Amino acid sequence: MNGPRTPYLCEARLTPPSAEESGGQVGGIQASHRPIPGIKSPEVIGQIAAALPEVLEDDTQLLFIENVGNMVCPTAFDLGEHFKVALLSTPEGEDKPEKYPVLFATAKLALLTKMDLAEPLDWDLKACQRSIQSVHPGMVTLKLSAKTGDGMPVWLDYLESLVQ
Repeated sequence: MNGPRTPYLCEARLTPPSAEESGGQVGGIQASHRPIPGIKSPEVIGQIAAALPEVLEDDTQLLFIENVGNMVCPTAFDLGEHFKVALLSTPEGEDKPEKYPVLFATAKLALLTKMDLAEPLDWDLKACQRSIQSVHPGMVTLKLSAKTGDGMPVWLDYLESLVQ
């Protein structure tokens, strides 16, 4: 698919652990997403910040803004975020931090995703960690697999710690 993509808003609300899991709720976090009205192109990033007061609900605790471009765009614009999280998917290779050093140097955390594919892809975790540390010494990394659920409790605990 070519052409501009519409940015989406993803809100997360923490719910008590005893809440019944249903719909978009996973492990105490309920997520919803919807297009941000009036924004048709990632080149108009400044419009995102202006549109947020109109689309955010009062009880929003966490807001994720997904990059809809390439790995350079997230570092070029200030959206008023508290911090960035760099996602590194195993199929993209261990050297991604060296290819996009500004993103990894400015991110607070790196999420290594699709870890269930690491073995079949002969993906080298140690090489990836060396690549991350060469760009951002001391950077915290979390290993996740949405397919198996591995690492998700640690990620969810981290998110919960941000709003407490």
